[in-house]
Amino acid sequence: MKDCSILVAEDSAEIRQLVCEIIKKRLGMNTVHEASDGTEALSILKKHKVDIIVADWNMPNLTGDELLYEVRNNKKWESIPFIMMTAYKERSFIVNAVQLGVTHYIVKPFTAKDLEEKVRKSLNNSVKRQAQRYAVLPKHFLTIKIGKKSFPGKVDNISHAGMLIHLDYDDEFRLFGTYEFSLAVEKPDNQDLWVMSPLYGKAVRFESKGMGQGHSLSCLMAIQFEYSLIDKIQHDNLSDLLEWLDTQCPKIIPEN
Repeated sequence: MKDCSILVAEDSAEIRQLVCEIIKKRLGMNTVHEASDGTEALSILKKHKVDIIVADWNMPNLTGDELLYEVRNNKKWESIPFIMMTAYKERSFIVNAVQLGVTHYIVKPFTAKDLEEKVRKSLNNSVKRQAQRYAVLPKHFLTIKIGKKSFPGKVDNISHAGMLIHLDYDDEFRLFGTYEFSLAVEKPDNQDLWVMSPLYGKAVRFESKGMGQGHSLSCLMAIQFEYSLIDKIQHDNLSDLLEWLDTQCPKIIPEN
């Protein structure tokens, strides 16, 4: 979880510090953004990538439920898991939060274990959603680089989590090996390409597909992207491609 980023919005500096400490020590997250109210939280969301939001209900300037409303009504943020912290135990408040689209609801006082459980559940659900794989990738060119060798391949499907590629098997391939990829995809107008080079990913599964052309052994390789190795330009290009695929390919293939 160390590569995930989290936003903690809480007007009490003492409680905010305790929540951040739990997140860093128990979950190992390195990137924790702090906001003293909902307005500051919105400002952070506009400037930084956030994977999960933990916010108090009662805050000045912009309350937690108002922040939740803004998040759920913004296409860029609408899928971010949102954990609401509050001292309210009444059913009406819980129902209201659920209707607004809260992911999890945690009542004060709570333990470090309680918060850890809510964050882990929220992130697991988020990963499952992001792991939906988009089919029918347009004309593209893929190569895998291992040392001085390059191997051509074809992307069967791709998602934020990784991609499934089809290629001829080679003895150089290793399960859980981290490889460098170059991917270029034709844009709709055929005048330009999405170019992502280098991308990095770990081979997490191999599957034999029998004999291919030239009597070579064909295989499928499941790749999990290593975002810590991918620079911002390639990450942005990949995100642009996936956003376009999302609009063009409504039919998705679940991860499992």
